[in-house]
Amino acid sequence: ELLTYQVLPSTEGRSHVVLQLRNRNEQWMVQAARLRLSTQQGVVAEQDVIVYPGQTRYAGFFGQALDAGSVRVSIERVDWRRVNDFASYQQSRLGFETEGVQFIAANDPRAGSRLPVASVRLTMHNITAYSYWQLGVMVTLLSGDRIAGAGYYTLDQFRAGESRPIELRWTESLPPVTQVIVEPFVDLS
Repeated sequence: ELLTYQVLPSTEGRSHVVLQLRNRNEQWMVQAARLRLSTQQGVVAEQDVIVYPGQTRYAGFFGQALDAGSVRVSIERVDWRRVNDFASYQQSRLGFETEGVQFIAANDPRAGSRLPVASVRLTMHNITAYSYWQLGVMVTLLSGDRIAGAGYYTLDQFRAGESRPIELRWTESLPPVTQVIVEPFVDLS
């Protein structure tokens, strides 16, 4: 279910479209939801996303050239996969922890840059017994109940027991950030 989406300005005349999805089903995983971003001129981009059972999550289309006011996001197809006892499955396969999550505003002296660049810094820990070829990490910034910014980071060859630092940066102007949401995603198919 597509709950909401927001178009956020980016740099060089591009935009990010950040959306929130929900899977109300507790026993079925959305193995692939085909999301379509379109304008009056036609389809701009498509992507497949995973939504775990009972989960609400963010996803995004980043750096898109869009016509203002004519953006549409739709779910074109959903592939389901039954998952019995997802809580146990999740604990053993999706045991990722974040540590030291901090948002650093562009005007903060800790930014360490002469350019107005905001950032999020954190450490991601793989506490599972499994190594992953790719771990996707969606970082969403909220200002109150509005989406202020978002970014996506990929950790390649993330081994069991490994920890890695992550830093995402925003060169565009951001409103005051009140919450940082970090969501790791693995394709479990």
